[in-house]
Amino acid sequence: MPSYTYPGVYIEEQPATGPIAGVGTSVAAFVGPAEKGPIGIAVKVTNRSQFFDQFGGYITTPRVYLAHAVEGFFRNGGTVAYVVRVGTASRAFHELQDIPGTGISIVVTAKTEGTAGNSLTVQVQNAQIVTNSAVAKPTATVQTAANDRIVVTDPLQAADFKPGDIITIQATPERATIDRIRGTEIFLTSTLAASHNAGTLRIANLVPTQTTFRMQNAAGLEVGSAITITQGATTENTVISGLAGNLVTVSPALTNTYTMAAADTAVLVESHEFNLIIRGPSQPDEVFSNLAMDPRHSRFFKRIVDSVSVTAETPTVPSTELPPQN
Repeated sequence: MPSYTYPGVYIEEQPATGPIAGVGTSVAAFVGPAEKGPIGIAVKVTNRSQFFDQFGGYITTPRVYLAHAVEGFFRNGGTVAYVVRVGTASRAFHELQDIPGTGISIVVTAKTEGTAGNSLTVQVQNAQIVTNSAVAKPTATVQTAANDRIVVTDPLQAADFKPGDIITIQATPERATIDRIRGTEIFLTSTLAASHNAGTLRIANLVPTQTTFRMQNAAGLEVGSAITITQGATTENTVISGLAGNLVTVSPALTNTYTMAAADTAVLVESHEFNLIIRGPSQPDEVFSNLAMDPRHSRFFKRIVDSVSVTAETPTVPSTELPPQN
């Protein structure tokens, strides 16, 4: 650093820091009202068509020039723009009522604010994954039965029964649960009230408070499935809370009696699901099939509905109706 000891004019040369770096001027930002699209979020668009797809077209009443400005930008060689929609629009929504019409089951809401959501429609259709699937009712000829063991005449008949089956000997008050099976021997979890040297072994009648029974084929059923059980004019609704192979556990427990003799009318199970169809004027239908209202179900609607135009949520106060009325 030079030392200046007397007044005068001095010149000092300083090293240059280099030229000012150039900044690209081909990226523009546009802020204004639009027909549709997210509000307050910068959205990158790279051509005119992207803008019109995401934000709609020209607004003439009142006249707004956002669309005109973006179109002019791209027509004059612009390549990238960020668009921020501003406004006070709200998102259209619709509340889907439960079957009795006493509460709300699902709230469907447009993903973007503004009147564009008013043109969306939502439709609900009944659906059943399982229809008329029968409760199993095998039979076997009893050779002897005493204590906790029943011996039948045919091992193939014995194999038709499974651990967990609740059985009876026809025309007796016996009622017990199978623990295990070995050849023609069927071992029980409890002791029989009497000894028997003949008779027909079968599935015991389904009775009130019972929570388990076995299906011939439980395919399509799962934990969370809302089902209707029917035999003739007797019917009730419940929900599957457990499933091990074809052995079903339900909650709430059964409230009716269903007779299970070989000659009796079959006891049938039907599941209750629904389809949700979303329609918009400029998009193909979105169909979400075989949905369930129970969060335990693999088709729980909140996990499955992935629409480009709407969200589907449970309401703040969900329906208090029991399945499948909910």
